[in-house]
Amino acid sequence: MSNGEKGKTRATLSFGIRRGGLPVPHPFISTSALSKEIQVPQKRLNRSQRIFGFHSTQVVQRIGKSLLGESLVLIIKHPISLPLTMFLCSQIFWLLLLPNLSFPMQAGPRSVIRIFENTSFYNLAVASTSGDIFVGAANAIYQLSSSLDLKGMAKTGPQEDSELCLPPFGQSSGCKDLTLTNNRNTLLLVDAPTQRLISCGSIHFGTCEIRNISDVGHLLYHENTPTFSQVVISTNPKEPAVAFVGRGIHQHHLFVGTSPGQHNVMPFSVRRLLTDAKLSSQKAFTILDESYFPGDPGSYKHHFLLAFLINDKGYFVFTRQEAPGARERYHTYVARLCMLENPFLSHLEVPLACKQGAETLSVARAGFLGPLGAELAAKLPIRQSTMNGGSALYIEFGSSLTSEPSALCVFTMRQIDDSVEEIRKACYHGNGNKARTEYVHSVPCKLQNQPNFDLDCGADHLPHPIAGLQPMLATSLLTHIFPTRITAIAVLTEEHLTIAFLGDRNGRITKVYLQGTESSDDGVMVYRLSSAVSRHMIFDLSWKHFYAMSETQVVRVPISICGRWTTCTDCLESRDPHCGWCVLQGRCVRKMECYAAEKSNRWVWSYERSCPSVLSVVPSNISRQHPQKVELHVSALPYLSPDEYLHCSILGHTVLADVRHNRIQCTNRYPDDAAWPNIDHVRTELSVLYGNVVIVSTPFLIYDCPSFSQLHPFASCGACTASRWECQWCISEHKCLHTGCSDGNVVFKADHLDEQDIVRGMAACPHVKAMLSNSLQPVGQRVELQLHAFNLDRLQGQRFQCAVRAGSKEFISPAEVEAGHSVFGARTLSCWFTFDYEEELPELEVPVILRWQDRPNRTVDMTSGINLTLYKCTVGRDDCSLCLAVKSSLHCSWCGDPLRCVHKHGCPADLNGSTCPAPNILSIEPTLGPMEGGTLLTVHGSNLGQKFEDVEIILVAGVHCTPIRHLYHISTRVVCETSTKGLKDKGSVSVTVMGKGAVMSTQLFTYKDPWLGSFWPGQGPEAGGTLLTIRGRDLSTGNDVKVFVGKVACRVDTMTKESIVCETGMVPEPIMSSVTVHFGMKAKRLLANKFEYQANPVIYEIKPQVSFFSGGRNVSVEGERLDSIQHPTMAVRLLFSATRSPRDLPARFDSTTNMAESKCSVKNTTFMICLTPNAKPAMPFEYNADVRAEVIFLLDGLRLSMANRADFTYLPDPTFNLLSRDANSPHNYKPGSPITAEGVGLDRAMQQDEVRAFLGDKECDIKTLTRTHLYCQPPPGLPPGKRHKFMVVMGNLKYNLGHVIYADEPATAFPMEAQIAAGVGTALLILAVIIIVVIYRRKSKRALRNYMKVQNQLENLEITVRDQCKKQFSDLMTEMEDLSSDLFVTGIPFLDYKTYLERIFFPGQRNPMGRDLEVPVGRKHTVEQGLQLLSNLLCSKPFLTTFIHTLEAQPRVTARDRGHVASLLTVALYDKLEYYTDILRTLVSDLVAHYVARNPKLMLRRTETVAEKMLTNWMSICLHGFLKDRAGEPLFLLFRAIKQQVEKGPVDSILRKAKYSLNDTRLLGDDVDYHGMALNATVENSGEDGPTLVRVLDCDTISQVKEKILDQVYRNVPFSQRPQVDAVDLEWHSPTARHFTLSDEDRTSASQSCWKRMNTLQHYEIQEGATIFLVPSSPENQMNPHPYRDMTVAARMESVSDEEDCVRKWHLVKGVEEADTMAMRKGSEQERGQGKVIAEIYLTRLLSMKGILQNFVDGLFSMVLNAHGSVPLAVKYFFDFLDEEAEKHGVADQETLHIWKTNSLPLRFWVNIIKNPQFVFDIQVSDIVDSALTVIAQTFMDSCTTVDQKLGRDSPINKLLYAREIPRYKKMVEKYFVDVRQMAPVSDQEMNTALTDEARNHGHELKPMAALHELYKYISKYYEQIISALEVDPIAQKMQLSYRLQQVAAALEHKVTDL
Repeated sequence: MSNGEKGKTRATLSFGIRRGGLPVPHPFISTSALSKEIQVPQKRLNRSQRIFGFHSTQVVQRIGKSLLGESLVLIIKHPISLPLTMFLCSQIFWLLLLPNLSFPMQAGPRSVIRIFENTSFYNLAVASTSGDIFVGAANAIYQLSSSLDLKGMAKTGPQEDSELCLPPFGQSSGCKDLTLTNNRNTLLLVDAPTQRLISCGSIHFGTCEIRNISDVGHLLYHENTPTFSQVVISTNPKEPAVAFVGRGIHQHHLFVGTSPGQHNVMPFSVRRLLTDAKLSSQKAFTILDESYFPGDPGSYKHHFLLAFLINDKGYFVFTRQEAPGARERYHTYVARLCMLENPFLSHLEVPLACKQGAETLSVARAGFLGPLGAELAAKLPIRQSTMNGGSALYIEFGSSLTSEPSALCVFTMRQIDDSVEEIRKACYHGNGNKARTEYVHSVPCKLQNQPNFDLDCGADHLPHPIAGLQPMLATSLLTHIFPTRITAIAVLTEEHLTIAFLGDRNGRITKVYLQGTESSDDGVMVYRLSSAVSRHMIFDLSWKHFYAMSETQVVRVPISICGRWTTCTDCLESRDPHCGWCVLQGRCVRKMECYAAEKSNRWVWSYERSCPSVLSVVPSNISRQHPQKVELHVSALPYLSPDEYLHCSILGHTVLADVRHNRIQCTNRYPDDAAWPNIDHVRTELSVLYGNVVIVSTPFLIYDCPSFSQLHPFASCGACTASRWECQWCISEHKCLHTGCSDGNVVFKADHLDEQDIVRGMAACPHVKAMLSNSLQPVGQRVELQLHAFNLDRLQGQRFQCAVRAGSKEFISPAEVEAGHSVFGARTLSCWFTFDYEEELPELEVPVILRWQDRPNRTVDMTSGINLTLYKCTVGRDDCSLCLAVKSSLHCSWCGDPLRCVHKHGCPADLNGSTCPAPNILSIEPTLGPMEGGTLLTVHGSNLGQKFEDVEIILVAGVHCTPIRHLYHISTRVVCETSTKGLKDKGSVSVTVMGKGAVMSTQLFTYKDPWLGSFWPGQGPEAGGTLLTIRGRDLSTGNDVKVFVGKVACRVDTMTKESIVCETGMVPEPIMSSVTVHFGMKAKRLLANKFEYQANPVIYEIKPQVSFFSGGRNVSVEGERLDSIQHPTMAVRLLFSATRSPRDLPARFDSTTNMAESKCSVKNTTFMICLTPNAKPAMPFEYNADVRAEVIFLLDGLRLSMANRADFTYLPDPTFNLLSRDANSPHNYKPGSPITAEGVGLDRAMQQDEVRAFLGDKECDIKTLTRTHLYCQPPPGLPPGKRHKFMVVMGNLKYNLGHVIYADEPATAFPMEAQIAAGVGTALLILAVIIIVVIYRRKSKRALRNYMKVQNQLENLEITVRDQCKKQFSDLMTEMEDLSSDLFVTGIPFLDYKTYLERIFFPGQRNPMGRDLEVPVGRKHTVEQGLQLLSNLLCSKPFLTTFIHTLEAQPRVTARDRGHVASLLTVALYDKLEYYTDILRTLVSDLVAHYVARNPKLMLRRTETVAEKMLTNWMSICLHGFLKDRAGEPLFLLFRAIKQQVEKGPVDSILRKAKYSLNDTRLLGDDVDYHGMALNATVENSGEDGPTLVRVLDCDTISQVKEKILDQVYRNVPFSQRPQVDAVDLEWHSPTARHFTLSDEDRTSASQSCWKRMNTLQHYEIQEGATIFLVPSSPENQMNPHPYRDMTVAARMESVSDEEDCVRKWHLVKGVEEADTMAMRKGSEQERGQGKVIAEIYLTRLLSMKGILQNFVDGLFSMVLNAHGSVPLAVKYFFDFLDEEAEKHGVADQETLHIWKTNSLPLRFWVNIIKNPQFVFDIQVSDIVDSALTVIAQTFMDSCTTVDQKLGRDSPINKLLYAREIPRYKKMVEKYFVDVRQMAPVSDQEMNTALTDEARNHGHELKPMAALHELYKYISKYYEQIISALEVDPIAQKMQLSYRLQQVAAALEHKVTDL
């Protein structure tokens, strides 16, 4: 580091545009993309400056001196105030304006900041053991280490919530007002006794949670169904809550203070805290029953500041209204209560106030409980003082809650406790002026009997809260009110001092030394946050740092960084009360860190005295050659013990110092071994040292007299005698010395004190004063030089010589001294020379030296300016005019042979050389110019005049051209400005020189008329950079062509006669500008059209945001106005981790310039595609980890950084393993199976569709890409036995994985060995028994052939099934992942709630839920009244139970009727679900009693009674939320998986059978030849931008194709909203541009006998990639369902006569009987044998289908049977009810109870839902999918039974299919029942609350009137029986139920009744 850089530190200032706010710069650390290094000079602060002003220089200096060495990044995500914006901008301005500003810096503790964007902070807490920090934020709680490293996070929101709905919350509650609400964690508290974290948020009415303090993500307690008693705090974040944990009588409780809020929470409450063991069984945070608060505190407005516990007393500090309803009359109180059984019986409030000058402030806004220093305690009033400081309350006051000025007052806890006692005694002594009862104003304060005041806290006589009336008044500790409101306070003590940290509304944190009421200290700003400092400012466990918080930042700041100040002056000027200068250590430290700091002057405090300094130094300089004693007078020398010494040091030379009081003496000298610089003196420091520590230092000078001889070799004597040092010149020795010369021939300084009257100083030195001859001399001529010298006589007869050095030559001549007596010592010297020099220069200046002849190294002083100028006439004067144009004093002439310019003495006498030849023109430029003139024409030639005036006339094509003086070059160049074209278009250039005539140029100058035609492009961004191409004619005319777009120059890039290409400049805003081309100074052309400057393009999003290092990945870029860019480029700059050491980077590595770039392609105005650049060339070293990268788009003249919008990451390139372990051997590939390539990190930055694989020159279809594997299906048709190179391409990466060779097809013929054996055996048999062989020969051969055929079929089938299972499972997984992605975006197509209930309540029936009342208009009002009476009657439990029992007793009432009545009752009573549940319990209880008496295991087995159907409906209602939130997704995925797998193979549309099925009855038992194909389908009015790729089978019918197209195009649309298959036609656009309408049947359908085959794609000969359209069906096609238009030739040939009567249709396979009959008729026996296939072989497809679907079946069963998730309340509630009934009726058989629960939930609800997913989703279920779901539902039923089923070979195939899984499923069912039983019970209140919410949320969707009307039909049908039953029932008689039913009948049907 150079001297100029010492004391400076490099810092980085960063700027960046962040979306949503202004980035605040900081000079010490940067995270923005654009950075600039600055150096800032060291400045000292003026103490009169105030840190609260907005003057930028003060702020920059103060921030620099206070924050140096600290790490700070400020990010503001929200708008900020105008003053703060101006302040931040001023910092940026001044930091840029002062590039040399620097601050002193020394290593020390640093501040650490943690920034969380897009969130808000509300609370801060510190763990008392680990020191971890917990930050309560919006939707999260962060756990940070003490150094603010992120250790964990708990996500707490957003969650569904509503201010109108009662708890419990969640979607299942059905609350219509639920919204996704942010959870603000406003209360955060460490429960120190149990080491747990308590957090309370703003959702769910302000309930709380308990978390593990070691892992904040571990939730120990959360109440899913909270009650109002668990509502703890207000949900308003502007009203903070406070709390502390205190010990009650038996255990710890939570004491809370909060504003009432909108839920009227109690301001003061005591909450129950449970131990970990009780959290699972009891409710925490409920109000302690015995801790009631007397009175009504909720009518006051409380604003709490603090809550804390001291010993056994708790305190709350708050502001509240003076009385209920009082406006803006707030006062501050501190309330004290004791840890009694009811703490609020000891509640006492003391009012507080703060006096600031003449004003009394009563509103507190911030507070802190902290220690009190002894010094401050001693200065407080007597009644506030304490012996040793103790604890105190520091409270900030203002005039209102929002006023700006602040005052700070302190109240000791001892004073507060004394005031509490005074108020207590005053109340009960009846002193109404000092105290009163609060919150209960009707109760008098005075008691009749005298209380016992000896009891602590008044435990025996405080039934009501008491408040003091006279405030405790304190005086502000600060003389000046803070200009901005203080929002946070933290106080600590340093020995006897009290130091406060005050945070304000503007984000400043100021350290203030509290000296007492007379303190006037303004403090020092120690940190600056981006927004207001939160009230939570706390110290760490070591008390060495404090934590502060703003809305988006948490910062850890050391309480002092004294080490940042490296000098005593800076340390004391910092005014940091923690710091002082330790003199003997030479450091700024705290007092405790300084040894023997109590000794005099050893530690200088920043608020006392001054630094040690040197008052005087005698002498102030010394000679280098002569040591001398120096005495220093020093102030404030530190105390030294006898064994401590000081030293003096100069340039490292140290000597012992003699210390006497405050004076120090030491003999100093310049070190002998120190080099002396080439100067006459050095300025150094004379330092006083203690060891290596500098105590004081002062500037000191050391001079060196002999150095003048070297420094001034031509004026040594004069320089020596003119210096300020004590030096003199010895003439004889030619030296400058400190002491006198030996011979006395000396020249003294001018100020030398001497009694002799002699000349002194420079005038006494021998010296040459002037040169008398001419200083201008030619070369080659003998000349004389004469010098005028003085005092040469003092050299005692020395002889001299003159020396002149001209370049490399030196000319020496003896000096002839003028004889005679000198006058005043003056002499004239003469020297003769003939000069010459080698340099080709016209003139050369050389010095003249006079020196001793016998000692040439000694020179006589030469007066400055004695130089000689030598010249040559020949150089630079090549023609006559140039020669004669020189000044006359040079005497140059043009003569000789050849002619040249020489000195006149070199010319013959008869030639004077004054006449020059005629002028000559060599060339002109340019040769073209515009007709308007204005072209600067340059004429090159010779003898074009000796001066400008010699050029008389210049003509260009006969027109005058005006010469330009300042561009004229003598003789060689003339420049003129052309005039407007004359008569001629072209001509020569004529120049007339005075006295020489005119001369003509051989080149012609041509006048042109440039023409502009067009330009392109017509628009570009306002940032410029667009390459504008202008086309026209003669565009290169002239020599000064300029282009302007508007007033902005367009920089010309290239230019030809036909075109000009220029780059547009930048404009401030979009504008339409004319394009003008200037040809010279007069001609310009304007284009007709205007160029449009458009707004700059913007980029919103890039995706994906990850790439491999090698790049090449397609990146989609979305933005606006992208089409205005010509050459878009994507660049990336790698941002290496800070863990990479800087020394690892190359010396020349610059991250701002080492960028990788790639080109982009603009697709339209909002979209372009870029390839990620190859980042490897920009990487300075090998790096094998993820690297963040800044993406920068270079858009012509615009540079867009995505640093704040895209978090782009580069990942290491993937690696592949070779297919074969041996690189030289190929990989053997078996056709039909996929090729598997293994590697590492394959899918980290590439998706499956982005990777390509090639086998030879053909592409391999990639099926699956995982992190470690790539599966691809090779193309068919490659010749076996030949090597094919396997290549994988991933962007720019190409991997050669070796060669692949196709294996030969396995032979299917009978093996040769077996044939030989069979032949030998046959021969032996023939020889042995010839007759038997003849008889059985044919049968044996046939059996053998059939056997071998079956064996080969089985082997091939096994291989095929295995390969297909593997491939199909991989394909299905990929498709299901895509499906999951679609579901995440579009959601699952759930039915609306009303339709869901309709399909379950009334399956296949006409339901009354959505119908209006169907009665005549005239009777509608009467009927509605009657139905309302019936509704009221149904609410009578006796009537309803009687009606149900009577109805079920009727023999004509079927089970269908009972179910219908149950559903009608469910609809009618939906708004009374609690009552409905009660009726259900009663009916089920009766049912239990009925079955217990007979066979209890049969209960609920079927749905034959009203109660059983009501139970089904009740479960459907209660489980709807669970079905929608949790079980719906796996059920839907299972359905889609079945559907997609079924559609992968052929499906017979006639037989309703498929190749892939899970049910053997729907299995297609035949081989069908088919191929998959992809079609480009377009559906009219679908909203799709282009055709959709649809995969179909060539064997699909036209209807099946239409279904698959609709499924693909409308995959995100519910089925009911899609077009129906019959409503659309399928059109095929053939390559011949003909359109064909396709259908299942038409005239082209193939017919044979009585069979007609359905048309397929194969029938129409549609090929891969064909274009088809799905259009609405036309009326023509609807009338003629079999169109025959545009038939192909092949189709016509296959058509049959319309007369054939084809009545039987078939698709893939004919009916079994018919197919066999036809085969028997047509084929021979051998053909029939070969064509016969064993159908049971295809049963293996069931296994493959099952294996493919297994994960989805397991997922559904696990979700349904998982009790550790969210078990619906209804399940637990009803299961407990069954347990109660079993106990009630003495049913102890667990198997019976298992059957009851199985019949009530799994078989009653889940089996129905699994079999009928259309009850839940808006889908269509085909017969084949339905059959598969039936098998799964049957498996679920079998899993719920307790009986082990014995399966054998004759068992149904569907049961055998899942035989291995059913035992595992049974265990799941049993565990589910056990887990549910062990859950906490659900109370009736909780169940009723859930049912009430359900009814309120969905009741309006049902129409009970129609249901009541339908229900009355059953009542009317059995009216007499019901009336009879009511009349015999005593309860019904008492309630007159029969009478009320007669009223209903009279109103509804005019039935004649007893009325």
